[in-house]
Amino acid sequence: EPGHVTHDPCDAGPCHEGATCESHDGTFTCYCPKERTGKFCERELVADIVESVLGFTGRSRVKLVNREHKLTTPKYSLSFRIRPVSGEGVILHSGDTILALVNGHLQFSYGHNVTTGGQLVVQSGVPVMLNTWTEVRVQTYHADIMMEVKGEAGDRTTGRLREGGAAKIETLTSEVFIGGLGSSHHSLPGYTGCLAELKLDNN
Repeated sequence: EPGHVTHDPCDAGPCHEGATCESHDGTFTCYCPKERTGKFCERELVADIVESVLGFTGRSRVKLVNREHKLTTPKYSLSFRIRPVSGEGVILHSGDTILALVNGHLQFSYGHNVTTGGQLVVQSGVPVMLNTWTEVRVQTYHADIMMEVKGEAGDRTTGRLREGGAAKIETLTSEVFIGGLGSSHHSLPGYTGCLAELKLDNN
């Protein structure tokens, strides 16, 4: 009718962070960019976590192939979050490197005899809590290894190891297995639980 002005709820700009607003039936909907969530797109999704969580049954694994792999690098960094259901199982395996839960502790081992713990072992001081998200960061440089394990309770354990005169820790190979060992080893169980936000160097 003439003189009647309909109020558009989108005029007030209710949607945050570059979201688009669409009004309908006196209300509105915010369409968020992929890194935001919430009614007004007010919350940030941490590394788009909704799409990046993998579940492992203990008998499943994923093979990642890095086509730009360079063997010459003397260092690498690795970070991920885990939510384990079992305190035993191989989380990551590549070349002579294994990251596994052993008796509830996170253990990094490097060496030619990986099934018996390898020549070089770094272990978290406290067990990793089951059914709880835990952040893990590993950094290697020549013969140095730094491992940081941070649970939701805020307990943080850092293992630093420098092997006097040890052979340097090689970088991971072009094939990285997540959730279990390669076909040649069967003595260690596979990982059971969830894994998210895996970053190898900056990928």
